[in-house]
Amino acid sequence: MKKMLNYLALLNLLDGFITALGLHFNVIEESNPLMRDLYDLHPFIFLFLKITFSGLLIIVNIYLCRIENKASGSRSFNCVFNRMLAALCLDFLP
Repeated sequence: MKKMLNYLALLNLLDGFITALGLHFNVIEESNPLMRDLYDLHPFIFLFLKITFSGLLIIVNIYLCRIENKASGSRSFNCVFNRMLAALCLDFLP
């Protein structure tokens, strides 16, 4: 499940940036009415929400890793990867 949360967070980030580029260059249209309204309000609000959702997924994953680390007493690659993803998401926030 933890790997799935990582992939979901990465796909959400990728989807946000590709969608923002497609909307900016009028190549695609957003079919989700809420996200379309947010993008129409301001593109940075759209991206901020996507980054925030990805960050929340990563925070949940880090929490799950901490529970796992307390039980096993070691640090896994997944936990280190989660921290790197969290730093990446925080870097994009204004």
